[in-house]
Order: sequence, then C-alpha cells, then structure tokens
Amino acid sequence: MRHTDAASSRQRHHWTPRPITPWTALAAAVCLLALLPGWAAAQQTYTVVQDQSQASYTVREKVVGLALPRDAHGVTKLVTGSVVLGSDGSVQDGSKLTVDLSGLTSDSARRDNFIKRNTLQTGSTPDAVFVPTSIRGLPWPLPGSGTADIAITGEFTVHGTTKTVTWDGTATFSDGGVSLDATTDVTFADFALTRPTVGPILAVSDPIHLEVTAAFQRSD
Repeated sequence: MRHTDAASSRQRHHWTPRPITPWTALAAAVCLLALLPGWAAAQQTYTVVQDQSQASYTVREKVVGLALPRDAHGVTKLVTGSVVLGSDGSVQDGSKLTVDLSGLTSDSARRDNFIKRNTLQTGSTPDAVFVPTSIRGLPWPLPGSGTADIAITGEFTVHGTTKTVTWDGTATFSDGGVSLDATTDVTFADFALTRPTVGPILAVSDPIHLEVTAAFQRSD
C-alpha cells in the first residue's frame, strides 16, 4: 500500500512541459527585450532641418523724425539641434536647440552691428540655447497629419543668462516630421541686455517678441 501511495505521489507531482507555440515564443522575446538597456525608452529623435528653419525678433522702436513708433525685425536661419522624445512622448535628455545670433540681420546694418557688439555681445556669447523640458498638448504617438496647439517649456540661455521660458505655438505633422511655429515674449532685463540706441533710434521698448519657425525630421 505504501508503494502505491508513493507512485501516486510521483504521478501527482510529475511536470509535463507545455509545447512552445509561436505566441509563447513571441511573448518570451518581448519580455527579454524589455530587460535590455534602451528598449523601454523607445526614443525618437527629431532633428532640425536647417534650410527650412529660422528664428526672429521683433521690438518696438522710436525713431527721430517719425511721429509713431515702428517695429524693428531681425532674422537668422542659423538654427540647429534636435528634440528627443521618450516612449510616452516626454522630452528626454539630449534635447537642445541652438540659434547662432551672429547671423541676425534686419533692414539696418547699423542696428545689426550695435545689437551684435553691444546688446548680445556675440563675440563672446554667440548662441541662444533652448533646452526643452516638457511639451504640453503634444499628441502621442505623433500623427502623420494634422495640427496641434502646444506649449514648450524649458531653459533659455541668452547673453550668458538662463531663464525658464514657455513657447506657445502650433505643431503641424507629416510622415516622419513635424513643423513648428512658436512664439514667446521676453524683456531686456530678463537677460541683462543693453537696449539699442544707435543713429536715429531714440528708444526701444519691451517686450522682445521672439518667433521660431522650424522643421524637424525624424533621424533615429
């Protein structure tokens, strides 16, 4: 009787392996890949297309001989950088956009020279750098068409001074790319900037209206 009980116990505890199906193999592969470095992040990198991008400023200035103030507008196409998005659409480390301010031009060479030499001092601090930290309103996964109103917050460095700034704008989506039109307003005091006073310019007032039009192409 004891021998019979022992045999029954072995039968109860005997393990019969289940056959491996394509589905169980796939599930095992996914679980294994999830443990590998970088898999969980599934990052997507979008790089600026420079010949389709530009940054500009607009300020109100009072000029000798003119009864009303006018807008001064300068632009540069020297925009570079990329934005890295994680698996949930959040902004990842390595995201940075750079604008070479030494490339700014307007309708007045005298104004441009004063701004570069005195206001921005591009000889020592030529770049404006924006490091985004969050994007509000961005649909995820990114669609292949359509638009969305977004707000991009991050650290903006100009003239050696860094401030937290939010850019409001519209993202336009296409297969493998995103186009962005975004604006923000800052003041001369925000970045310790000297107001231009050259030639007929009597005064320049806040705010400084900044605008970026940029095309991004997926590059990872």
